[in-house]
Amino acid sequence: MSEKSTLFDQSYQEWHGKLQPHPLRVVAIVLQGVKNTWRRSPLGISLLGGFAILLSLPNAFLGLMMPGMTDPAFNISAALSGSLTWTYLLMIPMVGSGLIASDVKHNALLMYFSKSIVRADYVAGKILTAAAFLALPLLLAPMLAVGISIYGLGTAATNAYSIRLFLGLLVCVPIALLPGIAIIMAFSSCTRRTFLAGVGWVVLYLVLETVSAILTNAAKLPWGYLVSISNNVFRLTNAILPSPPPEMKVPPMPPEMSAAARLSLSAWYSAGILGGLVAIGIGIVIWRLSNTERRS
Repeated sequence: MSEKSTLFDQSYQEWHGKLQPHPLRVVAIVLQGVKNTWRRSPLGISLLGGFAILLSLPNAFLGLMMPGMTDPAFNISAALSGSLTWTYLLMIPMVGSGLIASDVKHNALLMYFSKSIVRADYVAGKILTAAAFLALPLLLAPMLAVGISIYGLGTAATNAYSIRLFLGLLVCVPIALLPGIAIIMAFSSCTRRTFLAGVGWVVLYLVLETVSAILTNAAKLPWGYLVSISNNVFRLTNAILPSPPPEMKVPPMPPEMSAAARLSLSAWYSAGILGGLVAIGIGIVIWRLSNTERRS
């Protein structure tokens, strides 16, 4: 036997075993992704996550700091939108920029797709990996806002309404996270350098927020807020979260402070825009993965 074949025999061992069902393969991708992401920058993730939480906390106390803020749905939506801004600016570039770029850089995609893993498994695993890091800084301020809103209602608050608020907030979490994760994954799939993916995402987010502010405040266009990801999330979550039932006799908010006055268009417009961003981001990721497979 030649030396080359001897080395081959020592390095290759055929695996005989039982393949796990697809849900467990996704779990394996998530666990590996969380471990690799944390190992890449534990200090950066800890510091930026802490800053995101600290900067988001004031938004949880809007109902106490501003008179007339009596609508729990408005207060929780505002807290979620505020925490979303800092999570998007600080945590998504740190966590999401290397989701696919690091795999491309180290040719790990060949390892993934040489096994019984399809692109849907891979994409779902990467989305859940990012969500594992982003959930806490995103959720803490809105959860506090839920508690403060219930406290502000006093004896008028019912257990059924409190549960509906918590459940509504949990429904809003993927709505808030998915657009940002999908877009940062699209950036990450287009480069081998994680730094460029993070910069691309931050620039895109700030440009959209700036243009939205100009169209809304300077040009006074009623649809200007639709350009902003954060405002679309606010509009949609405000529509999803339940308002106090009439029997609770909660004083209405001043008309100029209500969500209907600030964001006058239907929430379906915001739902369509956020859904479109998710579809575009995931579509780019799948297209890039397909190109990688063909080149291989």
